[in-house]
Amino acid sequence: MGRPKGGKNKYWSTEEKLRIVMRVESGEEAYRKIAIEEGVFAALLSKWVKEYREREMEGITNKRNK
Repeated sequence: MGRPKGGKNKYWSTEEKLRIVMRVESGEEAYRKIAIEEGVFAALLSKWVKEYREREMEGITNKRNK
């Protein structure tokens, strides 16, 4: 599946990532439900959470356009 040809990747700011990761960390709702509500793939959300747990803010800070 994936995005349509010629489409553009969604840009997630560090603040958006942190807000979403904090929803997961708080145990507010099921992982997949949060992913669907936020419009992010569950695998990507999983990666953000893993990076946050390992390296905190540095893990989810955008590498480009610092």
